[in-house]
Amino acid sequence: MIWWFWFWPNATETQRLRNTPKALAIIALLSFPLNINGNVFTVLGNAESSKSIYSVFSPYQKAGGDAHSVLGSFFQKAGNDAYVYAGVAGYQEATNAYVGVGVAGYQEAKFDAIVGLGLSGYQKSGHESGMVMGIAGFQKSKMDATNLLGLTGYQKAGRAAGMLCCFAGRQNAINASSLVLGLVGYQYSETKTNTYASMAVYQSTPKEDRAFAVWSTIEN
Repeated sequence: MIWWFWFWPNATETQRLRNTPKALAIIALLSFPLNINGNVFTVLGNAESSKSIYSVFSPYQKAGGDAHSVLGSFFQKAGNDAYVYAGVAGYQEATNAYVGVGVAGYQEAKFDAIVGLGLSGYQKSGHESGMVMGIAGFQKSKMDATNLLGLTGYQKAGRAAGMLCCFAGRQNAINASSLVLGLVGYQYSETKTNTYASMAVYQSTPKEDRAFAVWSTIEN
């Protein structure tokens, strides 16, 4: 709509100047935060609230409760959960950080940091750093780091690092590092490493090392 008012190809300079106030009014209206009982609702605006925030797209969100954005946010910080449903999350910091479908640049969560389908740059969590399907750059967790289907650069977990399929650069875990189907470059665990219908270029525990390990389990 803003494009129609301002960048309409056939518009004359006079028409563009006449439509500028309309475009600015629309931008202001879409960016306006509406506060209802401490919860903030906005279409495109920045928002801060001691409770929760709900938006279509917000460049900046800081909430004491939950931060919700349908299409994304460059910055989300929430006392409870941060959600991006289908879009881009530049930075998320919350108890739980979720991206349904889209791109997550940086996620830091006290409990879970999760991407459903898409691309993740960096995930850090107290419980689980996870992805259902897509590409994960670095996953770090005090408990589990998982990517069911896709490609993961590096998984570092306090308990288990695991992939169902397909490619992992490096897996490092205390209890178990596992890949069911695919290829992993370097797989290490202090307790147990597993490759099922897959291969590890190098598989290692404190007890034993193996190269080009196919359908291989090493237990320390």
